[in-house]
Amino acid sequence: MKIRRNRLNEAIISVFNSRILFSFIVSLISCFIILFQIINLNISGFIAYFSSIFTILFLPFYPLFFILFRSMKINLLEKLALTIILNLSFYILVGYFGSLVGFIITANYFLILVIITYLITFLYSIIKLNNSGYQGFLIIKKNSANYSEFCNNFSLLRFLRKKVSINSILLVIFLTFICLFNLFSASVFLGTDSWLHVSIIRFISEMNIIPYDEYFGAMGLHIYSAVFHFFSGMDILLIPKYFVIYTIPISTMILYIILKRIFKNQNLAIFGVFILEFSSLGFGGIMHLFWPESLAILQGLTIFFILYLRISEFVKSKTITKEKIIANMVISYGLIIIIFLSALMTHSLVSIILLISFMWVFLIFFLKDFRRGIDFIILCVLIGIFLIFYSLNIGTGHFLVFSSFGQLPIFYYFLLILGMIIILFPIIRKFYKIINFGDVDFFELDSQEFKKYQDLESKIIIPLSFIIVSFLSIIFMIGNFLSLNLDIISAITAIEIFIFAFFAVWGFIIFQQFSHGRILFIW
Repeated sequence: MKIRRNRLNEAIISVFNSRILFSFIVSLISCFIILFQIINLNISGFIAYFSSIFTILFLPFYPLFFILFRSMKINLLEKLALTIILNLSFYILVGYFGSLVGFIITANYFLILVIITYLITFLYSIIKLNNSGYQGFLIIKKNSANYSEFCNNFSLLRFLRKKVSINSILLVIFLTFICLFNLFSASVFLGTDSWLHVSIIRFISEMNIIPYDEYFGAMGLHIYSAVFHFFSGMDILLIPKYFVIYTIPISTMILYIILKRIFKNQNLAIFGVFILEFSSLGFGGIMHLFWPESLAILQGLTIFFILYLRISEFVKSKTITKEKIIANMVISYGLIIIIFLSALMTHSLVSIILLISFMWVFLIFFLKDFRRGIDFIILCVLIGIFLIFYSLNIGTGHFLVFSSFGQLPIFYYFLLILGMIIILFPIIRKFYKIINFGDVDFFELDSQEFKKYQDLESKIIIPLSFIIVSFLSIIFMIGNFLSLNLDIISAITAIEIFIFAFFAVWGFIIFQQFSHGRILFIW
């Protein structure tokens, strides 16, 4: 039995030690399978879909996060999320601007660009890694003391128990049922807008050009879907139906890594993901439909995550050094610009709304301490990029509805600016005063203050929430009994809004106690 376990552990070590070579081989095989699919060779459906999914999710930029950017303090899940969103942005940008300069948008065009970019990225990452003095790719060298100790003591079951919690398994099961429910809830797909998007995707795949005059010039979703159609051969009508298999897992991953960074607690992060994915409000509803907004929100949240990685390091220190400010600045800013450009091409209105919300947060930190809020400058650069694209009418068609405002007299602009100053000044002043720097955790408060919040929650917050839910439920039952014909979906949604708003206010009150929580509170 012990010999078998040692052999299993040796196999695990071999897999980890050769993981870079293994991923390189899988990447090349996937590209070749896609090539065979393009030239109409008979490829099994599962193999074709697996190769297409692997390529679209991980190529061409996985070497950046898994090999090159070793200085970024991010875990495996965060690397996966950044890789997937950066690759999403890559396909959108090369499709959008490739057609703009005259390239024919075909499967060969995308595949050639993917292979060339991947090989350059992979080779550059390996060269830089070797030049940095990194000795090989082994995590545990053979014939070493650590190797013998690992083979004798390692338990795969114990490792999985340590890394995978029951709550995370339950969340995966729950999300799987959501995906299945969406797949079987309609014969084709949900929503009527999807038909417009399907027609644009079909136009791209058949005419091999991007129709910039369609859907306000927001072509991100359509380009990305066309790429999957090119690579896998899947019928375009099936793409909206199976879109939730992409959006729900990716949105879950991004939400989890953000909430885990904020709360520093796995169970709270899982609960936050559950609430957002389960609710019929905003986020959950958008992720279930074949809309460009879903991709734009995923890209916007990824930008927030990158910004949060930096500012959370800045605010938890009493003093800030120049070295900490410039650490990974080029990498972070490069990622932000690329992702923002693709988000702008996907849904400009959603992207700018999210960008303004980020600017609001970083403006306050910039006013408090310009060194800690220095990322406000890159957000201003993004606004400048948007204005350039708006003046050129590239991907910003959603803002054409506001073009009439440019014809108003200057006096109205003066009143608007004055009104914003009057409204925002006291709010900014209030937030300015509550910001304190230093690493403070709510659960590290002294026992008396912590007990005060506990008593308030158990004696007021929870009973009051129960009363609100009961009251609203009774009103709904009486309303239906009196034949008011209240719509059950509207009633449940209204109750849901009250519950979430109630707990959100309480959460915001508590969250001000966190040094890193004030960022989210202001947002």
